[in-house]
Amino acid sequence: MHALIFDIDGTLTRTNDVDHECFVEAIRTVLEVPEFETDWDSYTHTTDQGIVEELALRLNRSESTPAILRQIEEQFISLLCARPASSFREVPGAGEFLCRLRGNDIPVAVATGAWRASAHHKLHQAGIDVSGLPVFTSSDAVSREDIMMLAHDALLNQRRSGPFRRTTFFGDAPWDIRATSRLGWNFVGVGESISLLRENGACHVFEDYTSAGGILSLLGMNVGD
Repeated sequence: MHALIFDIDGTLTRTNDVDHECFVEAIRTVLEVPEFETDWDSYTHTTDQGIVEELALRLNRSESTPAILRQIEEQFISLLCARPASSFREVPGAGEFLCRLRGNDIPVAVATGAWRASAHHKLHQAGIDVSGLPVFTSSDAVSREDIMMLAHDALLNQRRSGPFRRTTFFGDAPWDIRATSRLGWNFVGVGESISLLRENGACHVFEDYTSAGGILSLLGMNVGD
């Protein structure tokens, strides 16, 4: 059986911009630092939890990391909730694609570097239903690979039918490609940064899910409507 695991920002939802803006503003407000490194790829773990933990170390604030994490997450959620609904859109066809997979009993899970509360807020605002699906976030683990493995193992526990024949991760960023490679999974790129994904070694990329048949054909899956 083939397991499919999806990232959120940029992959299921077009929320990279609002996520970045609110995350940066939350950090600036709580840590009172006007400038800091916002190239997330420069951090060891490109997850909300990992970035804030490392930034606290860089700023010699590690002794108060638990409080900083809590304050930044609360501020981040507050900023997201203040944004208009138009800031949160699904990647075209994403919700329908997930429904199609679930309707055909395909093992599906979500694994994101976002914190849990922000992940669910963005999915809800974009109108994507993940109820009943395993959803793991950086509230569960710091590293992207660990988050992805939690999602994978949750699907295994649901199925109780032995190892999956294949696991494919859907993502939109270079760090998704690297994490997937380290886990030995297949990667499908989805989103608006097709050129960047190809430059980083992605062989199979789609702008969205409107060509669902092509994606399923690529995966070798015979899935009905």
